[in-house]
Amino acid sequence: MRGSYGVRALGILVATVVVAAALAGAAGAKQAARCRTSETVLAQNRFMRVWEHNVDGEDFRLTACRRSDGRRMTMLKTRHPLFPGPSTDFNHLTLNRHFAAFEVEFNGGPECEGEPGFCRTVKLRSFDTRAGHRRLEAGNGQVGVDALVVTARGAVAWAEPDGGEEAVQASDVAGTRTLDHGAIDPKSLGVELTIVSWTRDGEEHFARLH
Repeated sequence: MRGSYGVRALGILVATVVVAAALAGAAGAKQAARCRTSETVLAQNRFMRVWEHNVDGEDFRLTACRRSDGRRMTMLKTRHPLFPGPSTDFNHLTLNRHFAAFEVEFNGGPECEGEPGFCRTVKLRSFDTRAGHRRLEAGNGQVGVDALVVTARGAVAWAEPDGGEEAVQASDVAGTRTLDHGAIDPKSLGVELTIVSWTRDGEEHFARLH
């Protein structure tokens, strides 16, 4: 009797595991179907998929799709530099949980703040897909970035050229500030939850963002 009970219990356990796995697989397939697209997916994690939607061959939308319910959000309206007139483009797209971050580059147009002729303006943005709107934006003048990370709370840190060396900048609820500068390898910039890290002169440094 005891042996028979043990076999039955084992059978029930195996069946439960199989059903749970099947349900998880079905849920995963359902989430994937919600964010299905014919566009090229640029980045994705378990919370979102991101692609660039071609509107009319000249204008595009950087689009995030929230996997939990399939809601699609426009994070940035872009117009590529290869077309005549002012352009808006993005670089260094990166994801962390519910947040996406990217560098925005404006060439000409109203973002040039009244400067005559051709101008270039660079900004860093993070986007919260839970709330469906921008988390923060930091102006960076005309300086492009070499690396960008976003924390699990939507703060951003980036590496940029600094007089022949490199500087690490950050923006969070406390504002925008310089974390470090010197012989920094931009490829070493990383993030774990809310802590960013980088290497200067072979030594690792850390900072917590809020």
